[in-house]
Amino acid sequence: MRNPYSNPLHQEYKRRRKRVHLAVSTVVRFPLWLVWKVVDSVPTGLKRVVERAKVVLALPVNFVRGFARSWWESRDWKKMLVGSIGLAMIGGLASLWFMSGNLSDEERYLKYRGQAFDAMMQEDWESAGMLFSKLTSVEPYRSDKELLYQAMMVADRGGDMARRDELIQRLTLELPYYRAYAWLAQQMLAEGNRASTVREGIEYMNQALALAEKEELAEESDRLRLSLAELYAKDLRFWDLLELVDGMHEPHPRATLLKGRARLVLEYPTMAALEARKTIELLDNGALSDNPLEADVLRVGALMLLGDGAPELDAKLKMVQEVEQVLDAALLRNPGSAAVKIFAGRSYLDAARMLLRTQSWDGNQMGVGYLQLALDLGLSPDLVANAVYRASVLNPVGSVSLVDVREALVSGRGVMVAHVLLGLDAFKEKELERARFHFKRAKDHDEGAVDCLLNVAVVQSAVSEGGGIEGQVMMGAARSVGDLAMRLVEAVASVEGVDPVDVELTRCRVMLEQGAWTATAERLEPMLERGDEEQRATARQLLALAYWNDGKRDLAREIQQGGQ
Repeated sequence: MRNPYSNPLHQEYKRRRKRVHLAVSTVVRFPLWLVWKVVDSVPTGLKRVVERAKVVLALPVNFVRGFARSWWESRDWKKMLVGSIGLAMIGGLASLWFMSGNLSDEERYLKYRGQAFDAMMQEDWESAGMLFSKLTSVEPYRSDKELLYQAMMVADRGGDMARRDELIQRLTLELPYYRAYAWLAQQMLAEGNRASTVREGIEYMNQALALAEKEELAEESDRLRLSLAELYAKDLRFWDLLELVDGMHEPHPRATLLKGRARLVLEYPTMAALEARKTIELLDNGALSDNPLEADVLRVGALMLLGDGAPELDAKLKMVQEVEQVLDAALLRNPGSAAVKIFAGRSYLDAARMLLRTQSWDGNQMGVGYLQLALDLGLSPDLVANAVYRASVLNPVGSVSLVDVREALVSGRGVMVAHVLLGLDAFKEKELERARFHFKRAKDHDEGAVDCLLNVAVVQSAVSEGGGIEGQVMMGAARSVGDLAMRLVEAVASVEGVDPVDVELTRCRVMLEQGAWTATAERLEPMLERGDEEQRATARQLLALAYWNDGKRDLAREIQQGGQ
């Protein structure tokens, strides 16, 4: 490549002293001169490559130079106007292209952030994780706690546990963030409601609350106080709960309901009733108007609290009738909502428990009927099983009289539950034929009866293993091995049409309650290939639990990850 200023035409302008022509030529050739200087500094072996590249590099310069020269020589104004517009468009496109590759930090943040959240909405965790990595690599956002938290959540959802643990460590040690501590509390509680996990959850939630209050985040602080108050309730720390909720910045119906329940447990029924009415008043004044389902849940909770605190049966029945009105309205508004059906089922279960505790003729009959309603609404039988056990003759303290059960059966209130209770009575009396008859009638009325009975067996083994007064009375010498619970499983298994896979899984659950980890794991291993998808998932969960409690933590994690 030669020096562009040695071009004969340029030299001619210089020799004839055509100053205007020379100035234009000098300006136009300057970019080529820069290229020539770069090429001239390249070693000889590479010059051929550069010579080929120069043709491409020189195209825009040659275009502009050719246009300027053509216009200068022809003085064609029309050509100049059209060409200028074309040059302006080319220049604009070139500028856009250049600027798109040179985004500011803020522009890059907005671009990647939008793409990352779009990927999250589509559950494309791999792409979202990559985009969050780009975001957090930009210096101003390398220490952005919220971005790091979102990146941690994406890593968790995407199964990148190493990345998740790295980020959670940063957000708890290097850059303490309240949402990270709240997440850790939720993770602890996901492992179960054991006393140790609840207390660890309380510790993490207290740290989250302290950080939120340090940053003066009033709304987040109130939200964390509510979550912590619910943990205090699980840990039976009711005085701490009351003190915590009293420190909230704004009144909330969930807070007043928690206070009311705490007051009732602490045997202050009048103050509990005041808090329940305050909850209803807040809801009537528009609290949670944007979330009608949560508002209904709290309203039902307040009505049930008033019923629990009322000494007379009539007052309890009145509250239950008001609960029914709320539930009927909710089901009418959301006829196909599974969440509303579950809420209604749980509410009827709570109503049944409250009425059965009265040990009255009306209370027992209606209680049995509400247990049936809970099952009819699709509430999981394992949730109803505890109440059924408490109402059955297997429970020596406060069971429903068989006269009331038969009355419920005759009146059509809770037919399936009544047959279950009568069958359990026959089972306890070792009249297995009569027990099978009632179990079969219950199953014919509702397939959920089998699940309910199998879960009663699990409740039976859990109560007996707990070592309380009831367990000692009920189980006697057989308490330590769960013999009675296992015999109940076998009695249910003898009913025609019962799924043998469900029966085997229940046997394993009873064995887990008795602490037979190794034997349970041996029975569960072949169950991973039996039954439908839901049954196999249950087998995986039980096997992981057996391995974990048996000290085989790696095997437990492997089983859990294999099911994801």
